[in-house]
Amino acid sequence: MKARTGIRLPLVAAALLVLCLGDVWGEQRIIENVDNAAGSADSQPDFVQGDPSKVPPRPRSPDSPQPGMSLKVPKLTPEEEHSTNLPSGMKCDACQAVVYQMVEQLKLRESKQLSKEKGKPLRESQYLEVFEDLCNGEWSGYGVKDVDGIHMLSGPGLSAEGHMSMMYGGGMWPRRLNKKCGQIVEDMGEDELYQAYYSMKDKPSGINPLLFCKTILPDCKTKATQKKKSSKQEL
Repeated sequence: MKARTGIRLPLVAAALLVLCLGDVWGEQRIIENVDNAAGSADSQPDFVQGDPSKVPPRPRSPDSPQPGMSLKVPKLTPEEEHSTNLPSGMKCDACQAVVYQMVEQLKLRESKQLSKEKGKPLRESQYLEVFEDLCNGEWSGYGVKDVDGIHMLSGPGLSAEGHMSMMYGGGMWPRRLNKKCGQIVEDMGEDELYQAYYSMKDKPSGINPLLFCKTILPDCKTKATQKKKSSKQEL
């Protein structure tokens, strides 16, 4: 019994020593952790410690309005809202929209030609179908925008499309553009209109709707241009 007791006592003493050292080591780690926490708190930005003036801005949502974008819906005049006719100040824009869509739709129809017809002019029945479908289309992408206080027609092919503001679409605008489309086709003639397109489509500059409406159609001609043309006719 004594021999066993003699062996057991050193083991108990060693265990107590380990426990004591463990307590001391644990206290030291606790002190270090507290010091580190205090140091890290000092190194945090001011807004973490409660200074509201240093709070960073919240990230911008992709759906939120961009800087410089106007959320004001244009207030239409009675003519712009109710008349079946195009407002006089938007006739040039409407002409450009129609010419732009004609060019796009004719190109699309040409791309669907059979391989043996590639590069050849469309048949009369084909371009007549393009004009008819366009002039009876929906024109859903067009409407009015307020651009620096001026109401402008906006949509594909028009300069106002890139302006960051609200657009007033629908209403009378599809009917007005259908009417304008039919007017252009009737005034110029389907054959002449397609021939003008075909003669210009392969030029490096392509077909510029504004230039087309200035030189071939009357809607974008300025008074100076009209006066110059009339002077040439008199000569």
